[in-house]
Amino acid sequence: MQMDRRELAACREQLAARPEPRATASAAEAPPGEGRQDAPERAATVDELEVELKRCRKSEILVNAEVCSAAARQFRALMALPKDGLMCGPKSRSADLIEQNFESCAALSDIPADFRSDDLTKEESSLVEEAIRVRETLTEDELLRSLKEFVWTCTDTPPKLPPMMKQAPKP
Repeated sequence: MQMDRRELAACREQLAARPEPRATASAAEAPPGEGRQDAPERAATVDELEVELKRCRKSEILVNAEVCSAAARQFRALMALPKDGLMCGPKSRSADLIEQNFESCAALSDIPADFRSDDLTKEESSLVEEAIRVRETLTEDELLRSLKEFVWTCTDTPPKLPPMMKQAPKP
């Protein structure tokens, strides 16, 4: 029993020696990932959820617009390459990536009409408008047909060797 009292006294001394707890910001006021771990999470309001949904939707539209515009630039660059049978493997892989990225253009077809007038910066608005133009002028069928034709022509064409690589005719 005597031992238990001494342990209790030692424990009280240790508690008394600890520094005073500092005031901490509530979990709602702290940046994400910080604050007290044991603080109960407060429920988000409908307005807060709508703001978060709007922010996520804006981000999704901007990413799709960027990918769509990039796919169109890559498509134009690929179509400008010679169909000479050289580097057909990388060209074919590029065509596959362009086809995958072009799917982002289709995702832009359901942009709400009031979205463009929303809180977009001038650059963001320009990016979305460019992607919408791409979607309206370059159909998926046309893109797929052109890519398929390009890859077929590329792989069907024998590679042209530079003049110094050609062998002289055998006598």
